[in-house]
Amino acid sequence: MDGLLYRSVQTAVNGGWSTWSSLSGAVAGNPVVSNQANGELVLAARAGNGETWVRTRSAGVWGGWVSQGGMTFDDPAVARNSDGRLQLFVRGDTGNVYSKYQATLNGAFITTWDNFLGTTVGGPAVSRNGDGRLELFARWSDGKSAHKWQLAPSGSWDNWGTDMGGYIQTTPVVAYHEVEKRMYQFVRGTDGTLFYTNQTAANSGWTGWMQLGTLVSTSQPAVGVNTDGSVMVFVRGTDNAIWSNRLSGGAWSGWSSHGGVITSSPAVTRYDDGRLAIIVRGDNGLMHLRTQLSASSGSWSA
Repeated sequence: MDGLLYRSVQTAVNGGWSTWSSLSGAVAGNPVVSNQANGELVLAARAGNGETWVRTRSAGVWGGWVSQGGMTFDDPAVARNSDGRLQLFVRGDTGNVYSKYQATLNGAFITTWDNFLGTTVGGPAVSRNGDGRLELFARWSDGKSAHKWQLAPSGSWDNWGTDMGGYIQTTPVVAYHEVEKRMYQFVRGTDGTLFYTNQTAANSGWTGWMQLGTLVSTSQPAVGVNTDGSVMVFVRGTDNAIWSNRLSGGAWSGWSSHGGVITSSPAVTRYDDGRLAIIVRGDNGLMHLRTQLSASSGSWSA
């Protein structure tokens, strides 16, 4: 309620969680975190004044916030280039997407933002192809899903393409499939149902949009990939419960409820032992966690 950023840390690998502690700094929206090439965490967030802030954890200690300047009204996105340098992406107050990258491996970001142009709505999303090239996704001003990609790993960028079509309500959510070596993209359509597309082959083009059942979602989707290669997508339904759908062997399982009364979009992560974990905010304002009982399992904890 104070606008400050708080963190909780696993007390052991695949173990429980510590109590919450403040990282200070008044932030707006959702922070994003990534690993540098040296394994240290880097946190990026939108400050209350609209600037993008970054802070780095080194030898177990968090440094102070470092302003990257700029003005954005959406959450940042961050990805790691094939050469190990992190790259930041934000939507500016004009709707253009801006980017900056680490000048050196594990170092500070360049001082100026590169203007990627475009007229986008909502924050960008980014993922990395199997060949190392980053690919950027956004909702275009006409409601279509657009993308832009590096011409070579850690290299220059092509122009925006709106060839993906579709009319969407939210920022796309993209996940890289480690087994198939291709990306999946999920969006919420104008009717509230979920649609997805995937690369036709590793580092290649995309299929047309396919509707993922008739469940109406009321949140941004979250996606996790199991160790067996199956893809799981999670949303909040009109009943405020969490629902999931699983793609395995080329077929979707259909939507099933995880229950709960949720007041946020879900977030999904994967433990070191392969188990997926869903993290949500409950109707009591507290954070709730649910984990698979074993890697790739269909059974979950309370």
